[in-house]
Amino acid sequence: LGAALWTAQPWVLAGLRRQVQGGDAIALGWLAAVGGAADWPLIESAMAALPLLEQPALLGRSGHPATLPHLVAWMRSPDAKLAAASADAFTRITGQEVRGARVTPAVRDDADDFEREMAPSVWLPDLVKVDACLQQHGARLAQAERCNRGLPLGVDLTPAAWAQVDLPARWDACVRAALNGRPVAAPQLLLRRGHVWAE
Repeated sequence: LGAALWTAQPWVLAGLRRQVQGGDAIALGWLAAVGGAADWPLIESAMAALPLLEQPALLGRSGHPATLPHLVAWMRSPDAKLAAASADAFTRITGQEVRGARVTPAVRDDADDFEREMAPSVWLPDLVKVDACLQQHGARLAQAERCNRGLPLGVDLTPAAWAQVDLPARWDACVRAALNGRPVAAPQLLLRRGHVWAE
């Protein structure tokens, strides 16, 4: 799939959608990265098959403003891991830091002493900051097809945007540019080593 996307194979978007409809989680990740606003209903329905804790990262990768209501709802969850993962995705999209209290989620009842002692802590979202961000920036974010760190990610990124978006978002932007016939970079080394990219 990665090779087909980087080389802009004519069948690849339709193929991605078919595989997502068939329950392919890898294709779902790619569709989140390269699909348009029209693909959001398919992404939304297909992500329900993923474990709940994996869904915020998928929405963070997509960057679509339509994902924000999901993230806000999950940030209000009593599940600390889900709330923290949703806050991370919210920050990835909006660029607004919304960290609140730092907590250590409860471990499994059958966890051993090592797991209990080494249980990682997470940052819960500050819901006041979340509401303030949406009030101040929500209308602007809603006008973009996708965002990363509060910057709109169109087909052509400005040099300033390239410098500010996170590295995974840059790679996804490069794939979208290749799909639109305006490649700006060669694919990751892993694909080139697989001899799927003609230098």
